[in-house]
Amino acid sequence: MMTPAKPNMSKTISVANAKGGVGKTTLALTVAGALAAAGFRVQLVDLDDQGGALTWAGNRAKQGREPTFDVTRTPAAGYDWTVYDHAPGLPQKVNTQAHVVLVPAILAVGDYAATARFIQDLQASGSRFLVLPNRVEAINSDQVSMKEQFFANQPFMPKRVGLERATNLGVTIYDEKSGLPSTPSIRREFDLVMDALVALLSDPSLQRVYDANGRPLTTK
Repeated sequence: MMTPAKPNMSKTISVANAKGGVGKTTLALTVAGALAAAGFRVQLVDLDDQGGALTWAGNRAKQGREPTFDVTRTPAAGYDWTVYDHAPGLPQKVNTQAHVVLVPAILAVGDYAATARFIQDLQASGSRFLVLPNRVEAINSDQVSMKEQFFANQPFMPKRVGLERATNLGVTIYDEKSGLPSTPSIRREFDLVMDALVALLSDPSLQRVYDANGRPLTTK
């Protein structure tokens, strides 16, 4: 993973989409875990009424594992990075909080239509954001075709049992001895996502432009 320089001021990453059920909490926890593993002070702010990240923290405590990052409802000062796990909804609040937005997307026509509208709202506001195809199944020809048409040459996350189990176990793939299957390969996949986020934070010219259907017009 590209290790980001220690920020001069706290940096924020929002994991958000107007569409629910796209894996926001799992990805927010994984982003926080990656940054913590790189040696940063990290807080994850759980803004979802379902409280999935807080549940994760509780599961971790029950196992007697030390926290590698803090999970809270309210952000505090003194952290290098703040990761926001948002409830489904419009991005107005996201825009004021995030230096960059990670937008998980399920590659199905109906699901992606809502994501495309969210992308347009982010784009209109001038936000920096990375659309991440998530839970992509190699045996699903429609998902693979859409990934190749819309998201060639950019990171994506395959559907991974280990990543889905992490929330219930109170771990991330960046924990030592996480007990999750296929951890090294999942880390390699997610390292590419973190590299793309860090690069976008450093260089806004890397921001892709999307049409009304959520298809990128640029291929940076």
